[in-house]
Amino acid sequence: MKAKKSISVVLVFSLLFVTACHSSSSVENDEQSRPNDITPIVTSITSKESVDSQPDKTYSLPSVNPSRIEIPEDLEKLFADNFIILDNSNGKANIYEIDVTAPFHYTREWEENNGETFRQMSWFEAENWIGDDNLIFVKEWFLGKSFQCYLNPQDEVPQEDNPQITYRSPKDTFADTTKRMRSTTINSIPNWNELPFITVKEPVDSQIQVPFVSLDGTIFPREACLEPGKPTYFPKEYDELQLIGLVDKYIDGIPVLGTLNMFSIPTGVYDYGDILQTAETIGIMSQQTIPYRNENIVIILTRTGDFSIKSEVKADLPIKSVFECKEGIEDSLNYLLNVPPYYYSIEDVHFYAAELVYLPLSNFDDKTLDFPEDGKTYLVPVWNLYFEAGQYCPYFCVTIDAITGQSLYSKEYSLNDPRLERPDPEMKGT
Repeated sequence: MKAKKSISVVLVFSLLFVTACHSSSSVENDEQSRPNDITPIVTSITSKESVDSQPDKTYSLPSVNPSRIEIPEDLEKLFADNFIILDNSNGKANIYEIDVTAPFHYTREWEENNGETFRQMSWFEAENWIGDDNLIFVKEWFLGKSFQCYLNPQDEVPQEDNPQITYRSPKDTFADTTKRMRSTTINSIPNWNELPFITVKEPVDSQIQVPFVSLDGTIFPREACLEPGKPTYFPKEYDELQLIGLVDKYIDGIPVLGTLNMFSIPTGVYDYGDILQTAETIGIMSQQTIPYRNENIVIILTRTGDFSIKSEVKADLPIKSVFECKEGIEDSLNYLLNVPPYYYSIEDVHFYAAELVYLPLSNFDDKTLDFPEDGKTYLVPVWNLYFEAGQYCPYFCVTIDAITGQSLYSKEYSLNDPRLERPDPEMKGT
C-alpha cells in the first residue's frame, strides 16, 4: 500500500548529523543533573510561537578540549558490552568503479530534473507493508529527541494558534535503546520478498545479517498522536516494535551505504589512495524511506539511485578486522570530533556497532564546489563505526578503510573547511 503522506526530501549532505549536534543548545543544568530513574515521559504545554522561538534543548555540548584524542591500547574498552559487528563478506572485498544514472549536482537544474524521482524513493508499494510516517516520531524519541504534538484538532483551531504538547526523552534513552540492538537475517523478516531489493550482481542473499533493535512501548508516551482523535504514534495493539535497518542494494553480500543510516551517516571529505582525492559521498542519490510496518516489524530502507558496475578496479582484497584498526579509528575520531568551536574527549566516545559497507565516493571539485561532469564514482569497502559522544548526541559515525585499517579522511580539508563552504545553503543557480 502506498504511503498517503509525503515527507520532506532529505539529501545526504556532508555535516548533516554533526551539525545537528553542534548547533543545538546545551541542556540546562537541572536537566543534566536529573537521576537515571526520572519519569520516562516529560511533557509540557506551550504555544506554537514559544516552541518555534525556543532553542531545542535535546542535546548537551562537550567542554572545550582542543588536545588530540588518544585512544587506549585496549581498543575494546571503547566498545559497549553488546557491541555488534555486521560483516556479511567472505573475508574479502573488491573496489568498483560505477556508472551513476543520474549523478548528483548542486544545481537547480538537477533538482528540477531529478527531484520527483528523488522524492519517490521515500516510499514503495507492497501488499503486506504499510508506510507509516508517524513512526518517525517513535524512532526519533528512542534516539533521545523530543517532539511536539498539537493539542487541539486543526480544523477547529487555526494552526498558528494551536498549542502543542512537548514529549522529551529521558536521560540515557538512546544508550538504553542501543543496548537492545541485535542482528537477524533478511529471511527472518515476514514477507521480505515484497521489499524493493535491487539486484546489482547477484540476487540478494536472504541469509544476510541485518540490525534490529527492540522499541519498548511501555516507556514510550502511548497517548502521543498528532492531535486528539488521530491514531497514536505507537500502534495500540503492540507493546514492542522491532525496528530493522535495510538497504536496497547489496554487492558481494555487502550493503551499499549501510543499514545503520537510521542512526547516523558517513560524513566528511575523503581521500582514497591514488584513486580519489577530495571526494564526498553524495555524488549518488540516496534516500531513506519512511518507516514501513508489517504487524510489529518496522523497517527503514536506505535506497540509492540507479548505477551499474563499470569495472572491477581491484579484486579479492583481504579485510582487516575492526580490532586491527586502532590507528585509523584514532585519526578518524580526531578528524570528526576535534571541530571548532566544540571538542570531545575520548571519555565521550562509546561505540555500539560496526558495519562493513561499500561506500560510494565521488570526485568533488573544490573550485566549483560541485561534482564534475567527468568525475568518477567508486564503491570502496569501509568499516563504519557508530558511537555516541555524550548525552543526547548519538549521531556519529567514523569511516575506516577496511583494507588498510587507516582513516579515509582528507589530510588537507577539515570537516568544516571554509574553502568548501557554499555561499548559499540552498541549491545554487546554474
